[in-house]
Amino acid sequence: MSQLLSNRGGKNFRINFRIPTYTLPEKSLEVLFTIASIKKEILITQKLLADTIKRPITTINYQITKLKREGLINKKNQLTEKGKSTIRYFNHWDKTYSKKLRAHKIQISVTITQLPSDFFKKKHKILKPFSNNRYKGLKGILNGSSLCFYSSKKLVCKIPDVFANTNDEIICAIDDSLEQLFQIIQDEIPGIKLGEYEICKFNSMHCAILNSTIAESFLLKKGCCYSNKEFCIDGSHGVSELEAENLESVFENIDFLVKYEDLVTENKKLSKSLQNQQKTLQKQETLINLQSEALINIK
Repeated sequence: MSQLLSNRGGKNFRINFRIPTYTLPEKSLEVLFTIASIKKEILITQKLLADTIKRPITTINYQITKLKREGLINKKNQLTEKGKSTIRYFNHWDKTYSKKLRAHKIQISVTITQLPSDFFKKKHKILKPFSNNRYKGLKGILNGSSLCFYSSKKLVCKIPDVFANTNDEIICAIDDSLEQLFQIIQDEIPGIKLGEYEICKFNSMHCAILNSTIAESFLLKKGCCYSNKEFCIDGSHGVSELEAENLESVFENIDFLVKYEDLVTENKKLSKSLQNQQKTLQKQETLINLQSEALINIK
């Protein structure tokens, strides 16, 4: 499993890449996903798997043997770390919109260790020439990511948004996305080699809380977005977002914002509960007054 380690306070992230990205046939994936869906405390037997996915026991036995040989499950038929990594890849977990956080504007400089000598001269299927005041190079879109080759040593990638619930999930999701992207780049561009175990420099990254209570209240009250280069409130993703936008402290700031958001949300719930209790008391008080008036009238 490759690792992406952040110092949580700077721009540099060390990334170790394992290539190639994993591929599996449909039946193997079916068994692997079934194993992943079973609770940890349940004993995973071949009969249980056969009954769950309606496959012959011989098929299950063959697939289990194969998955063990590949190092995706252990002797107890449970997922190994390699198996969990494969599940994340095939399930595209980083693109799930039911997550709490959205990391975006993720731009990364990558070291190129080898490039064909005629790379910038010949025509490419996915890359087109570009130039600005400082650079001339090639750019294109691959697997949803934008690529800019500025020189024979420098590649800048901008990857799609990543969705997660914690900082650690964001790091793992970016790691998985880059691992897949780097494999595809090397498949599509024969002769290129990207820096394994090199420092990948993050040029930019924002991290936002989706459907933020704080952002929603601010936008309703002010009617406009807000940014001080450290924190930002906007609705650019179609929902109210409270985000950290300073790369130097993005992880520390999003941790703070999540805790603050939780406090505000909890206070809002308590306030609503208190209002409901007050309404209930008012109704009870009104009922008692009506009963008292009725007794007086009877007398």
